[in-house]
Amino acid sequence: MLHRFFGSGGGVSVPPTYRSVASATVAYPDTSITVNVPAGVLNNDVLIAFIYGNDNAQIPVITAPAGWALIRSDTINNTRQSSYSHVASSEPANYAWTFDVGSALCGAILAFSGVNTTTPVDAHDGATAGPATANAQAPSITTTVTNTMLVGGFAINEQPTTWTPDAGMTERSDVSVVRA
Repeated sequence: MLHRFFGSGGGVSVPPTYRSVASATVAYPDTSITVNVPAGVLNNDVLIAFIYGNDNAQIPVITAPAGWALIRSDTINNTRQSSYSHVASSEPANYAWTFDVGSALCGAILAFSGVNTTTPVDAHDGATAGPATANAQAPSITTTVTNTMLVGGFAINEQPTTWTPDAGMTERSDVSVVRA
């Protein structure tokens, strides 16, 4: 299981606002996943993507589309979850991430307005743990600027296949991979 939390968009006069999310899943084995741009995205919104890949034999390597900055990448067993940020500017309909090996794939892109577009991610942390649980706990994080929103992405590499947020958290997307 992989966890990550990071501050997004601090240092602005008002806290960032969640706009929308889009997600996708691709059955095993595939080497790319395409995720639509979330509805209502405007120029200068900040997009945060969580991309997950699992292969039975090796840890997949993920290649992001042009213009996306890697926030962090965590691995456990034959699983990788990476997170990316991107400042919207005349967005296409979707974005595709590629993998070096056929994998079970899923991903989500979350859109936020009111984020500092120069430094959209203030701080980040991550952890890997096992066995799988439907209630993951993110590591502690200390932000360094005011008006910061915490955003988390969690991946479960085995049953259960859905996740329940802890008190005080709001779940925006829940996607599962498909194995043939």
